Amino acid sequence: MKTPFIIVAVLAGLLLPSTAWACSGFVDCLFGFSERTEVRQAEQTERARIEADRDADIARIQAEAEERIRQADAEVERVKQQQYVTEAQRDMAIAETQRRAEEYKAMIAALTSEKIAGIDSNAQTQITALQEQSKIAIAGILETGKTERWRIGWGWGFTTVLVVVVAVVVLALRRRQTQAGEFLPPSKQLPVNYPRIEVRSARQNAERY
Repeated sequence: MKTPFIIVAVLAGLLLPSTAWACSGFVDCLFGFSERTEVRQAEQTERARIEADRDADIARIQAEAEERIRQADAEVERVKQQQYVTEAQRDMAIAETQRRAEEYKAMIAALTSEKIAGIDSNAQTQITALQEQSKIAIAGILETGKTERWRIGWGWGFTTVLVVVVAVVVLALRRRQTQAGEFLPPSKQLPVNYPRIEVRSARQNAERY
């Protein structure tokens, strides 16, 4: 009676669906939790790097602009400290120097703002592209998990049906064989061995004595 169960066990071991090699675990194959976490962590790390580079470039440009403005103000102070023949010449020189310094500082501010806007726009473009890549990667992980769930579900269903069918067929065959043996005609049945009984006649017993 153990034969059908042995056959069923062997078939189950051979046919039960296994997880794909690309998956890191059964749960990850179905839902991709750790893979999605890795994608998000990689996105955050790369975004932090992009923002750090952006902030560093902006700080450098602002420092350069502040240094140029300081030099312009220093030039105005130098002109103020010079000696002039008349106060009118001094006032005119200082006014001209201040005008040029203000124009220079306005130009520096405009260039600085333009550079900062370009750096910020470039960083934002990189971040947007990074987010899109992460979305695509996560969508791929989810699609792979969905495919894996369907594969495992169909595999288990097919295996279960096949195991049940094999078990029913094997049990039916054994029951049929048993019933066939019970209803064989007497001529087809094996002879019954009865113990031999020796019968001696009274005459044989008398001659013996």
